Amino acid sequence: MKKHVSNYILVLIFIIGLCVLLYPLVSDYWNSKTQSRAIANYEETLSYMTKENFASFFEAAEAYNE
Repeated sequence: MKKHVSNYILVLIFIIGLCVLLYPLVSDYWNSKTQSRAIANYEETLSYMTKENFASFFEAAEAYNE
């Protein structure tokens, strides 16, 4: 019975170690996907803007900075 408990503990330690080892890979993949989606949305928003929209945004920014 003691051997089964020690085997379960070893398997649990292995799984925890594997999770710690794979965390950077998984988080980098997740951040890459999120950043790609954000960039695509930004580029889509910019494609719909006209020069008048840009001018109004810059005027609002200048007014805010003053």
